[in-house]
Amino acid sequence: MKFPQVPIAITVIMVFAGLISLMTMPRSEDPRVTVRQGLVVAFYPGADEEQIEKEVTDKLEQYLFGFEEIKKEKTHSESKPGQVVVTVELQDYVKDTKKFWNTLQHGLDANMPLALPRGVQGPYVNSDFGDVVVQMIAVSAPGRSYAQLENYLDELEDGIKTIPSVSKIKRYGGQKQQVFITLREDVLKQYGFGINEITNTLSQQNVTIPSGDIEIDKNRFLIFTDAQYQNENEIGNLIVYSSPQGGNIRLRDIANIERRYEDLKSKITVSGNDVMMLTVEMQPGQNIVDLGNALTQKVAEVKEILPSDVQVSTIVDQPEVVDMNLGHFFIEFGIAIAAVILVVMLLLPFRVATISAIAAPVTIAVTFAILNLLGIEMHQVSLAAMIIVLGMVVDDAIIVVDNYIEKVDEKIPSWTAAWQSATQLMVPIFTATLTIVLSFLPLAFTLTGLTREFVQWIPITVSIALAVSFLVALFLTPYMCYHFLKKGLKKHDDKPKKRNFLDRMQDGFDRAIEFCMKWQKTTLVAGLVIFLLSFVVGSQVKTEFFPIVERNQFNLELWMDNGTNIHETEAAVKKIEKEIAGDKRIVNTASFIGTSSPRFYSTYAPEHPRENFAQVFINTTSKDATAEMIDEYVQKFNNYLPNGYVRVRQLSKKQQ
Repeated sequence: MKFPQVPIAITVIMVFAGLISLMTMPRSEDPRVTVRQGLVVAFYPGADEEQIEKEVTDKLEQYLFGFEEIKKEKTHSESKPGQVVVTVELQDYVKDTKKFWNTLQHGLDANMPLALPRGVQGPYVNSDFGDVVVQMIAVSAPGRSYAQLENYLDELEDGIKTIPSVSKIKRYGGQKQQVFITLREDVLKQYGFGINEITNTLSQQNVTIPSGDIEIDKNRFLIFTDAQYQNENEIGNLIVYSSPQGGNIRLRDIANIERRYEDLKSKITVSGNDVMMLTVEMQPGQNIVDLGNALTQKVAEVKEILPSDVQVSTIVDQPEVVDMNLGHFFIEFGIAIAAVILVVMLLLPFRVATISAIAAPVTIAVTFAILNLLGIEMHQVSLAAMIIVLGMVVDDAIIVVDNYIEKVDEKIPSWTAAWQSATQLMVPIFTATLTIVLSFLPLAFTLTGLTREFVQWIPITVSIALAVSFLVALFLTPYMCYHFLKKGLKKHDDKPKKRNFLDRMQDGFDRAIEFCMKWQKTTLVAGLVIFLLSFVVGSQVKTEFFPIVERNQFNLELWMDNGTNIHETEAAVKKIEKEIAGDKRIVNTASFIGTSSPRFYSTYAPEHPRENFAQVFINTTSKDATAEMIDEYVQKFNNYLPNGYVRVRQLSKKQQ
């Protein structure tokens, strides 16, 4: 009060900093959570599933389970010909996951080569399994080759990687070339030997590799031999038969050998067209909305130099989702602030209400400045916490203003009333503020894992806002009372006082207190009954700590029978696409055949590549359309496939 310039200057600076923070602080849809999942992958070329399980998987699991940081019950392996994939989940107390993955990789490099068979490649730790992409950009050009698509992706990647906030850029959907051997049966008959002689010759080599496969009906069976070659010329020079006369017959004499794209293992299509895809990840601590604007501009620039028939489409646009969701939250936030101010204005005299209501925007602005200073991002949880605390941040100011009015009505000078109104109630206000803070703090310390990382920002934000509210009430509100409330509210005349709504509420409350004091036993019994009934009623309420994510997209997952080859899986996908093609609620679809989409949401874990799996990613016109379609598609695709099933999968904040 003696130096009013100090609180005013600090308030102006902090409010200005809060407004700047509101526009510039990092934004995301949800809090950044630690994905404690990783993959350990090993390759054993030529080994069948039984060999992999016995010689690699068992030994790998035995080593992994020696780490106390690994959750044994959540760690599982998948063995298949030539490869094993172990999905590893870490304990909730592991904070620095990157450090652990590095330690694990060093341990595997040092210990596993001697324990595993010769020829095993790896094991390798894939610590990027938990990385979340912010955009998935598809490039297609009907009639053009995958090699040409690679060139177009080069142009796109060269443009995107110049954006400072971009982290990793990855490619998906490409097809690799390999050497194909086709035996000529007519030539074999001329030489007078058959496939058995060739098989025996191949089996005499010294390294086990898969030579190829045979498709019978709709199932694929691998063929394993013992040979290793560098290129098609070496393969062609292989002697497959020696005649009694000393003549050598080479593989090129009895087979056509050519290099072309490998047999299809996986592919990505968008609205039925083959595509290749770029995924973009963001540097930590950046504004995802600003990144989205930069990506949109850069993609538009690159599209101008690409051929006209090359189509570039965005399948997942996380910046747009964040901008839209935070926009809705800001609307709700603004409505909440207006509602609090309106209620205060309606229930209190105008001058008193004005001073009390000013505390809300000042507190909110300063809170945003502190959140930005602490490196806390703006997301749905922090904004929800601000909405929760809105009604509380004006309480302290109202108490101080009310105390000031009483003192002025008692003929105490306004300057004295101003500083006394704050100092006399400082301890009670601090105690009340601390009580509320302590009621929220357990959410930050008693929970564990993903739940804690998601929810902890509620008590942190609430605590900061209440602390700011306490300081505003003690240092700013008395100053404003002194300058803008020179008179009290009591009128010292004989005119009857006009009763307002609060007076009538006070009368009702007084009568209720009088009744309770008169019938004390009845009051205690009623309170006990209500208390017990709350447990009974509360136990019937369904709980869902992590709700379904309301978004204009969802997925159909196709799980075909084991042994189904990629072509049959692709046929099932086309059948699904044809079924939903006429749905006007669909904007576009992206089908991942033999694989799954990259992780585009923190709790949506991608599936391992396999030929009997596919994912149809559906973008819809709205959140409401998504909800309608999910209910409809669950019924439509139940028992839809004779040799598999369709799972309708919606995003959820719970780990999936």
